[in-house]
Amino acid sequence: MQKTVGKQTVHLHIPATRSFLPLVLGFVREGVQAFAFGQVETDTLTLAAEEICGYLMNMQQPSDTIDLSLTDGNWRIVLRIDCKSADMDLRAFNLTWRISDDEESLEHMGLLLASRMVDRMTISSHKDRMQLCLVKHRSYPPVELPEADPAPLHDGYRLIGEPPSEVFQYALLQLQAHGIAPLPSCFRNPLLDADMLAAGDLDATLACNAGGAVLGLVCRRWMSSRCVELLGPYMLIDGDIGETIRIELVEDSLGRAARTQAVGMICRHTQQAFTQHLFDTLGTLPETQADGTTSLRPVYYRLLREDDGRTVYTDPVLTSFLKSTWERLTLPRILRQLPHPGGRGSAHSVLAVEFERDASRCTLRLLQPGKDLKDNLKDHLRILRQEGIRNIVFEMDLGNTTDAAQASVLVASGFQPRLLIPDGGHGDLLLFTADMQEGQ
Repeated sequence: MQKTVGKQTVHLHIPATRSFLPLVLGFVREGVQAFAFGQVETDTLTLAAEEICGYLMNMQQPSDTIDLSLTDGNWRIVLRIDCKSADMDLRAFNLTWRISDDEESLEHMGLLLASRMVDRMTISSHKDRMQLCLVKHRSYPPVELPEADPAPLHDGYRLIGEPPSEVFQYALLQLQAHGIAPLPSCFRNPLLDADMLAAGDLDATLACNAGGAVLGLVCRRWMSSRCVELLGPYMLIDGDIGETIRIELVEDSLGRAARTQAVGMICRHTQQAFTQHLFDTLGTLPETQADGTTSLRPVYYRLLREDDGRTVYTDPVLTSFLKSTWERLTLPRILRQLPHPGGRGSAHSVLAVEFERDASRCTLRLLQPGKDLKDNLKDHLRILRQEGIRNIVFEMDLGNTTDAAQASVLVASGFQPRLLIPDGGHGDLLLFTADMQEGQ
């Protein structure tokens, strides 16, 4: 998965005073346009930068500085804002924040607008610096589905690794035209996926017959520097030959991943269940449908090379779950317990929410811990339930001790540990699912 386009970055270093705010706006506006993004992305990111940088400049000292960088990702553009850490109230980044008439609330309205305008936002800290990362996806027109091609004939087949973007795009369109479902939400727009392929953020292998008709495809993407995610395979041919091709697509993906630095491969989205000789079953995630019925979606894992192990620091409430999971997967881990942070830290927590509305699913991530985390989590659950979201997951990166120390608060707020993805983040990634009754 090597990049072929995009990934250029431009930088701006300025004093943290409001007189330089027009320079920030020009930098973002001209940079987004220079990277050939459209007016929607330009206006959105410029306004978000204005609101956030304006707020940050009010909180900084005249001697402080702000660093901005803008990165072209081909299908997305990334703005990073780096400044000195200060006692800043970032509550307005929460989905649950509501504007009132008081002066303090109005001062935060810009942060509220900025957080709603971008597709993803993260907050990280290092020593005395804080970085906000804003991601805006390129806008794509809706794609009209073609008529489904006749069922492809099996007259021999070949695998095509690193297919041309146009061929890959057409293959995805045929999956949709043939009604192959459910597909991952990242497959919702083949134009987007073709740009992800060109940028190296998605990799694919196609199976085609002698006439070039698509028989099936599988995709891969990095979850972290040590874990590759498999998407598929998705087949347009069934029977024994379909199963043979499906296995070859998986083995091709395993072989490609094994030639990288990846330690393991995970699969959360596939058309058919895997047998044990291909993958181990990592666990299951519950999926609640519109009619209220719940099914269990299996998640698969394959260790690609020996895991060299690590020490994990986490909340004592997770000890039993983590030990049993690591023993079952024979993963070498040394567990060290973290005390709950108690009264230390910020007064207010900040949560990020990523939606997959076609699956009525959302993922919560902790951006900033705070003393109000329990109430904030319950408020998020309540609002998400009111919006009809049926499947709520919380992601905790055990490689981040700040996150891992909050596990007791999650459990007290109605979340239970459900699935561990080895090396899914900076460390192992732990998924919690929400109690259906919480937040009702």
